[in-house]
Amino acid sequence: MRQKKACMCWSMAALAIMALIFFFSSDTASASDAKSGVFVDLLLPFAAWLDADMLSFLIRKGAHFSIYALLGICVYMALFHAGKAKAAAAWIICALYACSDELHQMMVMGRSAQLSDVALDSLGALCGILFCLWIIAWKRKRDRRA
Repeated sequence: MRQKKACMCWSMAALAIMALIFFFSSDTASASDAKSGVFVDLLLPFAAWLDADMLSFLIRKGAHFSIYALLGICVYMALFHAGKAKAAAAWIICALYACSDELHQMMVMGRSAQLSDVALDSLGALCGILFCLWIIAWKRKRDRRA
């Protein structure tokens, strides 16, 4: 029963992240620029060696990578608690969602699909999954010592 609850929680977290990604991808180009512009304005004084365009680029790509890393963690853990922990399956689910996200952006005014974003999103998901595998292996090794 506990495993079923954990699976449900991780699945709900994954769906929430997918909804958040969909929500952000629904923004027009100008709305998306405005959102990242807030972070550029906040961080530019701390990164004076970067110009605003480069900082905006790094913030946007960092957001892609980070949110898909979280998605990778949630999808992997949902599968793990379902008793079907397959890193490849979790990564494929995340990569397919990244593809669908870029296709969705093609339908939003001023936005376009970028193969580089699919690659970055997929890499973020892979890193999240690898992080899970590392933590699980570390915990098992620690438990064997105890």
